Amino acid sequence: MRRIMLLAAIVIAALSSTPPAARAQASSGDAEKEVLAVVKKLFDGMRTKDTTMMRTLFDSSARLVTTRTQNGAPVIRETKMSDFITIIGRSAAADTLNETIYDTEVRIDGNLATIW
Repeated sequence: MRRIMLLAAIVIAALSSTPPAARAQASSGDAEKEVLAVVKKLFDGMRTKDTTMMRTLFDSSARLVTTRTQNGAPVIRETKMSDFITIIGRSAAADTLNETIYDTEVRIDGNLATIW
């Protein structure tokens, strides 16, 4: 019992002396897991063509922006997320939409998260 109380006292002392920014960094691991869970849910929805579930992941004004080079010039294409989800739902059954990501870098700033 004494060891547990001593350990608790050390943890409390460490937390109270840790600046708020450092505490935020410590909890960022949980936030990163939450962000990656949303991406996994999207990929699961794509694989199973669950368009209803996929729509729950996006704001109604969300857009998908893609870039490519055509004739040496950059081309930007914007698609409504709802159109993208419809396309996924209508893709042929033989198609396998099994997206995977690895070696991710998650950055979070307030309510904005990016995954590279």
